[in-house]
Amino acid sequence: MPLRTLWMGSVVKLLDLAEVETLPDFIDRLRPENEILPGSVFYDKKSETLVIHCKEGWVGEKTMILKKKLTAIEFYNGNLHHWIQQTSKMPLIECRFQTLKMARTKNSSKSRVLHSHNAQQQLT
Repeated sequence: MPLRTLWMGSVVKLLDLAEVETLPDFIDRLRPENEILPGSVFYDKKSETLVIHCKEGWVGEKTMILKKKLTAIEFYNGNLHHWIQQTSKMPLIECRFQTLKMARTKNSSKSRVLHSHNAQQQLT
C-alpha cells in the first residue's frame, strides 16, 4: 500500500520515493530548515524530483497518483508552477502537503490503519 497524503483536499498516493541525500546542492539553496513548514514542496529540475519537507527531514518523490499517475515534472507543471511564477491568487503557504488522517473501517485491521497514520505523520 503506497504512502498517502493530502494535496489541496485531494488524496495523493506517493509511489516512487527518493532519498534527498543525493541532492545536497538543492537542499543547501533553500531557506533555513526551521523557516520551512512541514509539507512544503519544491521541485529540483536537475534530478526531476519533488522535494518535500517533512516533520523530521526531507523526502524526494518522483511518481504519484493524484486523479491519475503523474511524474514529478507533471505535478510541478500542473500544481506548483503558478505559485513559483507568482501568478496564483492562493498564498504559497497553502501550497503544501497535509497529513491524511485515515478513519478505521470494519474491514481493515487496527495495525494497518495505525501504520498508515504513522507513515503520514512522518510526511508532515
